[in-house]
Amino acid sequence: MPTGNKKLTDLNPCPLKACCNIWGQCGTTKDYCTISKSTTGNPGMSSPGENGCTSNCDMKIVNNEKAPDSFKKVAYYESWNQDRPCMHVDVRTITSAFMSGWTHVHFAFANITSDYKVSVQDTYGQFKNFKGLKGIKRIIAFGGWSFSVGVDTYTILCEAVKPANREAFANEVVRFVKDHDLDGVDFDWEYPGAPDLPNILKGSPDEPGNYLKFLQLVKSKLPSDKSLSIAAPASFWYLKQFPIAAISRTVDYIVYMTYDLHVNLTETKSSLAMVTKAGVEARKLVVGVSSYGRSFKMSSARCKGPMCTFTGPESGAAKEQWADTHNVDSNTDDDEEDLEVIESCDKEYNSIEAILSSTPFKWYVDWVKEGIDAALDAFMKVKSGEGNKYIDCEWTAPNSKGSGPCINVELRVPVNTPKAANRRFITYKMRDEEWFYEALLASHEIEKDWVEWKDNADHDICICPNGPHARDVDEKEPNRFAAGPICPCEAHAGFSMHKNYPRRIQDTSKIDVLNPKAIIEEAIPKTDDLAELLYETYMDSLNEDLDASGADAVTAFSMPVFMLEDAIKSIKSVKEIGEKQKETKTRELVLSILSIVFAVIP
Repeated sequence: MPTGNKKLTDLNPCPLKACCNIWGQCGTTKDYCTISKSTTGNPGMSSPGENGCTSNCDMKIVNNEKAPDSFKKVAYYESWNQDRPCMHVDVRTITSAFMSGWTHVHFAFANITSDYKVSVQDTYGQFKNFKGLKGIKRIIAFGGWSFSVGVDTYTILCEAVKPANREAFANEVVRFVKDHDLDGVDFDWEYPGAPDLPNILKGSPDEPGNYLKFLQLVKSKLPSDKSLSIAAPASFWYLKQFPIAAISRTVDYIVYMTYDLHVNLTETKSSLAMVTKAGVEARKLVVGVSSYGRSFKMSSARCKGPMCTFTGPESGAAKEQWADTHNVDSNTDDDEEDLEVIESCDKEYNSIEAILSSTPFKWYVDWVKEGIDAALDAFMKVKSGEGNKYIDCEWTAPNSKGSGPCINVELRVPVNTPKAANRRFITYKMRDEEWFYEALLASHEIEKDWVEWKDNADHDICICPNGPHARDVDEKEPNRFAAGPICPCEAHAGFSMHKNYPRRIQDTSKIDVLNPKAIIEEAIPKTDDLAELLYETYMDSLNEDLDASGADAVTAFSMPVFMLEDAIKSIKSVKEIGEKQKETKTRELVLSILSIVFAVIP
């Protein structure tokens, strides 16, 4: 029985401070968190049809008072992507068009041997290239799903964090980070103490505590400028074993694996409420966003509504020609009944009229922001771009190298150079900053504050077919291939690497796009006065004593009239661009997913 100020509900609280319903069940949804008193008011009872809640009943995100120390956008680079039949990514392209904006890149994954040594199998030179990246935090990651649940490897992390091995393993990890001059280390153990992972033994109850002590030891040994992070599950079932509050006070940030939730935004919000209620500051969380899709096969395509079932436990969806699994972004099936037309759902609910009325301008703003990088590319086009007049360059190519004004850049490539050896490198150094930004504003209406300077890879256009693997090339010896035959047309083979190159800033909220509608709204009240003044001036000009002409009056008033005309044309363009953007946005999103799916998210 409780004593003192303790309540009965305090005797056996749910893990993670999750909600507890009247049946003693723990959870994070309304089935567990809805307070519902019985008509009698007796304790442990609820209204008919409700499960009630007895403790920790809040479903709101808490611990959100402090802002993060800095903006973070984290990606996991899949080092094994070169082993796929297609869609390979060179880590040096991490700042290219569709992958720009990352602040932290986790190299997934380093290997841990059975004697707790760290190694990286760098068959294709990607780890070497990763270490050379500039402008981002380079983090080495350990673990991952396959390593954590693999029959041959799942015991390694379990044993490595035990008291007998903890010190040696921590020293090895810190040594590796220092020796390779990396910016931090990340652990993705899935999951300490888990009771039901497939094909392996049940986790020991000692594992979560051992994990915490190991992380504390690593943190104490890391230099202050190196970060420590972990990946944590967004599932109550697997997170409840973690001493997550204590871990959050030890690490610099937590990658919260909400990309593993194959549901809607509601469960993501519930999981964020769960982890912050458990004692984790919201500013320590990096919320996972999936860049892949999961598909399934319905039991019957004729079924409609929320209670339709699908086949399982393995996905019955058809396998795409570019995927190694049967349920990633698939939209086809060989079942005859799947060919019938399904009714579309095109209604919008809970719309806000004020927001809808500004939609065209919103799409216009998006269009302007999305076009900044393309405009910068045109402005910086090799030799012919206007921006080259104000910048000096150093360049190398398979058959040329040099330095000087960027208008003199020569990237000569022999005719029969293999695609994978066609690598060009240009480093930019500003010579006349004031004139550069004046020219950029005049030619493309891009403000200085909209631009940052970083490395950027520009790929040669080429469709990657299924077939032989294309492999990495040694930058210093472009004719020596690392391994394997060369694909006849490899999407990520030839490219130009632009170092210290202008790109759109990461935080696009700082880009203030002028709405031409504002010019009209400000001018409309004055147009009557303007017309009257123009008429009076014109009539006065006809007075012979003034020695003036009507043309003078027209010339004098042409500027405000033309400004209004331009603003009206701009508004029409905004509307047209808004409509086109809205129509194409879904298609672009699909193409983006197809481009990114092989890239960085584990």
